Order: sequence, then C-alpha cells, then structure tokens
Amino acid sequence: MKIKKNDISSIFPIIIKIIKLILDDINRFAKFIFCKLYISEFTVFIIVKIPNLNEVSKSRLDKVNRTVITNNEITNIKIDKKYIVGATGELNSKLTDDNDFIWNFKAEKVHDFVWAADPDYTHDILSVPEINLDLHFYYQANSDEMVKNWKKLQKHTADAFLYFNKKFGEYPYGKYSVIQGGDGGMEYPMATLITGERSYPSLLSVTLHEALHSWYQMVLATNESYYAWMDEGFTSYTQ
Repeated sequence: MKIKKNDISSIFPIIIKIIKLILDDINRFAKFIFCKLYISEFTVFIIVKIPNLNEVSKSRLDKVNRTVITNNEITNIKIDKKYIVGATGELNSKLTDDNDFIWNFKAEKVHDFVWAADPDYTHDILSVPEINLDLHFYYQANSDEMVKNWKKLQKHTADAFLYFNKKFGEYPYGKYSVIQGGDGGMEYPMATLITGERSYPSLLSVTLHEALHSWYQMVLATNESYYAWMDEGFTSYTQ
C-alpha cells in the first residue's frame, strides 16, 4: 500500500520535555524516552502562520489571531493546496498564500498535538449533537470495500462516544479525528492515526481502543513511563 502523506506528531512539546528531563535527572530521562513520550503538561497549542517576530510585537500577534498566545507553543502548517490536513484542535481558519494553504488550528488543555496531510484524503464529518461533538474521518478511497468500511465506522464511532461519555465521564473537547496514517494505531489528544486498509472488525477495534485513550491518559494525565497499567491497562479493560 502506498500512502502519500506528511504526518508530524509529538514533536514540539516533547523536545522541550526531553531537554528538561536530561537536565533534571538522567535516570528519569532514560525511562521516559523508552516508554513513549506522554508526560507533557496540559497547555494551549496554537497552530498558526506568524509574521516575522522581529517585526511584529506580541500584542499585535494576539490581536491578529484574536486569541491568547502562551509561551512559544506556536507553529505553522503551510502546505500545498492539494493537501487535506487533519490535526489536533479546532480549525480556526484556512488562508490562501500563493499555491499554499495556511491551516490554523487551536487546541486547549492538551498534552501535545498531531497533524497529518494527504492529497488523496476523503474528509467526512459526523455530528453527535447529544454531546456537542464533531467526529472527523480522513481516509483514502482506495477500494469500494475500504470506503464501505470507513462509512460504516462513522456511526459506530458516534455510538461508542455516547457510551463512553455515559460510562467514563464527559469527553472534554468538541472534536475528535480518526486519521488514516501511521503504522498501526496511535493515540493523540483529539485524534488518532490508524492504518486504514483493515477488515471492518479490526478497523472498529483499533478506532475504539485509540479513542478510549482520550480518557485513559489524555484526560487523567497518568505517567505512562512509571504506570503503564493506568494507560494501556485501563484502555484495554474498558474496550
């Protein structure tokens, strides 16, 4: 299977965290780096295009983006217009810059973010008004069977989120994205990357497992390096 994609994940907050851990305690760093990279603090991530910082004051940046920019958690997604982008956070705007689009996302109270881009993505949105949630699905229509499975997945994912909200507590965000990408299944705040050409039972199982990580790690913020059972253990049990 050939997938043309650009996906970036767990980079910007993790770099800072790794540096801090190295300086604080080399032993903690060793455990951290080998047990996945999910011990970041809750913060605000704003994905925007920024003018030259030497030319524009911070107050001006705040005014331009009509939001509060915290620390340095700012980056750009500027990419050729042919690409469709899925990411952690709500889409604030999509601006034109010559042959590119500039995608502006914002996510509050998350540990990190992920984004993926592919010119062949089909992008479907299913609203779940009972819990004020929009589910986004990004996938390649590589075959009739694949399209059938991804369409079927949408209603079942909505039903699952309704059940999860009832049993495990309120999902705190207004968006969740299921994105074809990666090499299996990987959870992120407000999104997951999964391989897409699977049998339907496998596709549904992976999607539900990764979505449950929204509760068991993403919301509880457990330390996966020391207490893996609180992350994969709780998620597998509830699944």
